[in-house]
Amino acid sequence: MTTKFNRLTPEDRRESILGIALGMAEKSDYRHLGRDELARAANVAAGLINFHFGTMANLKVELMRYAVARSNVEVVAQGLLARDAEALKAPQALRSLAAGRVFDA
Repeated sequence: MTTKFNRLTPEDRRESILGIALGMAEKSDYRHLGRDELARAANVAAGLINFHFGTMANLKVELMRYAVARSNVEVVAQGLLARDAEALKAPQALRSLAAGRVFDA
């Protein structure tokens, strides 16, 4: 019996990778996220990370945008500490919540 796999669209695969990266960043600093580690967690080849994001620097920019869009206080707090440009563009209310997280730690 053959198992049929449903292939994700490129947009869905990219979204899936960002979601996994966000979960990983919540547990450890997003700046230390590695391509191979992310590829293993996402169950994809490292080349697919390159295909979707180009460089790890680009992935981290997209990851912070993704965190801001989802109001992820933990990752935005990491971005504020790192003076990340995308975190600094977050809405004031989210930056305030994230700053509170930094000072509570």
